[in-house]
Amino acid sequence: MRSRPLIFLVVLLSLILVVSASGEITRQQMEAQISFFNDALSEFGVSDPEQAIPLWVKGDQTRNGVYKYSVACDDLKQWFIKRWGKPEKSFWIIGGSSPWLSGYEILSKTDISSAEIQYLVQYHWATSTGPEAPSTEQLLLKKINHKWCVDSVKLLSGLPNY
Repeated sequence: MRSRPLIFLVVLLSLILVVSASGEITRQQMEAQISFFNDALSEFGVSDPEQAIPLWVKGDQTRNGVYKYSVACDDLKQWFIKRWGKPEKSFWIIGGSSPWLSGYEILSKTDISSAEIQYLVQYHWATSTGPEAPSTEQLLLKKINHKWCVDSVKLLSGLPNY
């Protein structure tokens, strides 16, 4: 299962950010390490499209954009960098403290071809006062070089997650 090394790299990147906040390494060292981890992260991917969806959603659950980036195709990765900044220069904290993700469900899966699958994912949100209106995204996954990645995202209903 190739997603375990991917999750390991995400956790390791998070630990480096914590260490850098304590002042034990310089900003220049931190930026270089993040760049190295980003390069390594690009080498990993999920071998099964069903593994991509939980990692994508985990970005919303943890408010950590690295999860979404880790399963995005190259063009979408570039869009994230334009939106959030380079990983060495900014924190990829997405969303806010409220609402938070209380769950999700895959509404449908459509095989477009042997290398493309479309998913409809509904996100369930909550606040301290109760449930909020759900949002729905259409995710197009593509198989590129034996790895599945999210190629495009289209918000169909609700507010954007990031």
